[in-house]
Amino acid sequence: MLAVLIPIGYSLYGSYKASKQIKSSKDFFLFHEGLIPQKLRNSITASNLSLASAIFSFLGLGYYYKLAIIISPITWLLGFFILIKVFPKIKDLSKRTLHGYLAFRFQSKTIGYIASIASIIGFLGAYGVELLVSIKISGSLFPNIQPYSVAFVLSIIVAFYTFLGGFKAATHLDTFRLYLTYVGLLVVFLFSFRFAYQNVGSNQNLFHILSKDNWGISNLTPLFIVSLTLLNIPWQLVDMSVWQKLVACDNTYVIKKGLRQSISFTGIFWLLLIALGISLNFFPKFITPANDDFASLFLNYLTNPIVFALFAMGCFAAMMSTADSLLIASVQTLTFDIVFTHKKPGVPLDDSSYNSSHQDKNILQFGRTWILILGISAPIIVFLINLIIPGILDLFFLIYCAQLTLLVTILVAIFNKNPIRYKVIAVISVVLGLLTACAIFTKMLFKPNIETFLWAPIISVIASIIPWFFTPFLKKI
Repeated sequence: MLAVLIPIGYSLYGSYKASKQIKSSKDFFLFHEGLIPQKLRNSITASNLSLASAIFSFLGLGYYYKLAIIISPITWLLGFFILIKVFPKIKDLSKRTLHGYLAFRFQSKTIGYIASIASIIGFLGAYGVELLVSIKISGSLFPNIQPYSVAFVLSIIVAFYTFLGGFKAATHLDTFRLYLTYVGLLVVFLFSFRFAYQNVGSNQNLFHILSKDNWGISNLTPLFIVSLTLLNIPWQLVDMSVWQKLVACDNTYVIKKGLRQSISFTGIFWLLLIALGISLNFFPKFITPANDDFASLFLNYLTNPIVFALFAMGCFAAMMSTADSLLIASVQTLTFDIVFTHKKPGVPLDDSSYNSSHQDKNILQFGRTWILILGISAPIIVFLINLIIPGILDLFFLIYCAQLTLLVTILVAIFNKNPIRYKVIAVISVVLGLLTACAIFTKMLFKPNIETFLWAPIISVIASIIPWFFTPFLKKI
């Protein structure tokens, strides 16, 4: 328990210190920060070492697919390479949010509103799932406390320190929290590998045993490969939480250097997580857990109290690094792209005329209020949904579909010289994709099955592409 208090206490103290330096909404939402490459690298890497979508997801994926799941970090990091090439070419970027950029390029406040809703759904869903997985660890730390009580307390903690320090604190806190995550992962990896090797015996070769199963390739299905690839490669481009960190940098040199460093750091530790998942195949009496709850079952094997404490510390640090970024991204989107909008679509965030039209104090107060509201309510809603859809990976595939529907519209905004001609098509595309994603999610609530969540990203993106086939007709509207 004391180990877990380190990332919690550090986050609270760091946010309190940062709150003393926040004088305006620009400070709170990190508009003029001038991030250096190391800060950008650490912040993005920390978010990519998510407790839910990385650490505990790879436990299950590594266990099922063994070395074949290397396709996941390859496709994910390929998305970063594409982002490095594409982002410097974005025209009229200024200091806009992703949705403000779309509104500006298409000269349509409507597309900004709809894109914002899609991102907020994805952010709050992912934020809720992140805290949901941390309950698994808390269940081992506090076995006599009800899970919903733990969810409520964790929600208050994350919402409160984000309320204090905003995105400014979240970015600066990521460096130390990232190191805590590194320590926890390295310690538990060494423990698990030694534990698995002792169980198999020195006379047997681990790689020889794994190769009998075709290295796990035989477990992959074409549907899983396509769905995972479609989810991973374009994600960096449609993710507002990445976007807001990049626009906080001074120039493209900082962006490229920070992203390249992040690719190396993320790749190394994702491979460690995959190896950790593979090692579960050699744990004694380890069987596939009910509802794919690898977290609780894995924790039962960490009998060494020091290993357990360091791993729990690293997991809570990872959870906080991801959760506060998702929460602040959703509130920033709500604040600047839906509520406090400018007459001219997609006005830059640091535009002086913006703050002359809207009192900055009201903007800051609104943002902080909604951090508390959404920060506490979203995890509770996800916790209730999880009672129906128990699989963590299922939830991620479904939640991320909402943001994936922005992909085609973003590509048109970036690469088309005059996207204003297609603003009607862009609106229809995002609306159709978002409605499709919501329909699939609703279906999973009443009839959950693995095929549905794997098809979800594919069907949602196809739905958003369909209107573009009618370009000659629709652009006349």
